[in-house]
Parts: sequence; C-alpha cells; structure tokens
Amino acid sequence: MARKPRIEIEGGLYHIITRGVDRREIFHAREDWQRFLSLLTRQKELLPFYLYAYCLMTNHIHLLIERMSDDIGRIMHRVLTGYTQYYNRRYRRSGHVLQGRHKAILCQSDRYLMKLVSYIHLNPVRAKMVEFPEDYPYSSHRAYMDLEPAGIVDVDPVLRHFGPRRAVARQRFAKHVAGGMNLGHLEELYQAPDGVLGTEEFVDSLIHRIGDCVPRGTPKIEELEFDAEALIKAVEAASGIPRQEFCGKGKGARVVAAKE
Repeated sequence: MARKPRIEIEGGLYHIITRGVDRREIFHAREDWQRFLSLLTRQKELLPFYLYAYCLMTNHIHLLIERMSDDIGRIMHRVLTGYTQYYNRRYRRSGHVLQGRHKAILCQSDRYLMKLVSYIHLNPVRAKMVEFPEDYPYSSHRAYMDLEPAGIVDVDPVLRHFGPRRAVARQRFAKHVAGGMNLGHLEELYQAPDGVLGTEEFVDSLIHRIGDCVPRGTPKIEELEFDAEALIKAVEAASGIPRQEFCGKGKGARVVAAKE
C-alpha cells in the first residue's frame, strides 16, 4: 500500500514521535541524550523552527514543533540520520536504530498546544520513572520551571497563555501540568486520521488552505503514490551521480547532497 505524503503547513504545530526498532532502547548514557539535543540544536540553527516541548525517553522521543519555512520531514531526516550514525559508531553496530519513518501529527494549536506540552512532559511520570516531571532531566519541563536555561526550548509563547507575568505564568503552568498527573495514556492524542488532530472546522480550513496553494490539476493527496525508482532516476539525472554512490555509504559533499 502506498504511503500517503505528510501534510506540510507553514506555521503548523506537529507532535513528532519516533521509537527504537522493536521498541529497543536508543539512549543508554548521558552522552546519548546530549548528542541528540545537540543535533536538534544544530538543525534549529540551520532550518529554524519553534520547539515548544521535548521528552527523550529511553526507547522513544516526543517533540512538539511549530514549523516555519522548512519541512518537518527535512528537519527530522537530518536529526535522526545524524543520531543513527552517532549511535552506530559509539556502540559499534550497523543497521537501523529507529523504527521506520517518524510519526508527525499536525495538531490544531489553539485546542492542543497546552495539552500536548503537559502530556509530553508527563511521559516519565506515567512510565513511573520519576514521581514529578521536574525530576526527569531529559525533558523541557525543567526549562519551563526555570530550573535550567531554556536553551533551544521556546517557552515564552506557551507561558504567555498562563499570564503576562512570567513568575505567575510559571506557577499556573505548574498547576496545569500537575492536573494531568493522574491521567493515563490519552489515545485521543494519537487518533489522527490522515495525520491531522483537530476539529472538523480545523480540517476543513486545512483543505481550503492547501487548495489555495496547489495548482489546478495537481493530484489529490489520496491519489499520490511513492515511486522509489522514479525518485532514484531523478536524483541520478539532477546530481550526475550513479545510484550506487548515493545509495551506498559515501560521505562526500556531493553524495551527501544527493542523499538529502
């Protein structure tokens, strides 16, 4: 079955989830978490986006990103490829580290932003790894609580929803997160037909927005199919590099550009 293309919208809010192959651990030491965050930081500098929340669990990752001009797919490909290469070098292994393509759910911001930030920060609590979210060192919750520098996390747009004064906003935000501590897994946050989470009105507005940007005669999303052979031929023609090189392990500048 052909995989449907992801809906990419400038200004869209995306809940991104990726897991280790067969749900295996992908972080074993502090250096692993730090390397992933450094890769994310680097891509945020090169391909700017807003990062509202993250939580790096032992075997999976949650990110909440607002897209700017560059595609989520391009950003995540660079981050996850970089981490896979690092992981395989560090642990002297080869092959896939992450389970297939990452999941990116386009979410209705005004309805789900605060709920998703809280839900993502509470992952370690639900997993019974810590008692309180601020005790977990590899999520953005500590940045919201001013327990560490915000760094790459864009806390202000979220905190402004809780009040104009930062100190008061932090207190209200903490109460908001605490209110969800007894909630379990919320399947509703993953039930996203066609990768979109929102009201019918939100989905309709997306359809109109996409329609305004797509030339007449362009196939509908559900009609598109991924043709790997056509893609490879197009890359060969555009780059002048045979497929044996860019489908292999080459790391030259031209080969890397063709891979991307």
